[in-house]
Amino acid sequence: MDALNTIRPELLFLSPTDVSALTPFLYLVLGALLGIFASVLGRIQPKWPVFLISIVTLGLSGMSSFQMLNDSSLPLFNGMMVSDQFSHFFNLIFVSSAIITILVSFRYLDYEWIQ
Repeated sequence: MDALNTIRPELLFLSPTDVSALTPFLYLVLGALLGIFASVLGRIQPKWPVFLISIVTLGLSGMSSFQMLNDSSLPLFNGMMVSDQFSHFFNLIFVSSAIITILVSFRYLDYEWIQ
């Protein structure tokens, strides 16, 4: 029972290779936080800032995933997550579908707010 109650410090540390493997997800989290702050704190209509922040951060996430397509497999968080070619390929699919969704739904806000 003691093994379950102790925290192993080596599991709390992220090496530089771990951080580089997590960059696509860090871009997405940063973009989400910036989008929330832009929509809440902005004195102008939040449509344009949130749109631009979303496109830029999704683009950065996609580019970093594309650059890591040929990297070797790397277990993260004590094996709970794996950064490999398969995960980066699907990250590219999800990021591209999110970009397409944002581009298609941009004009929807104009129609929704008018009525």
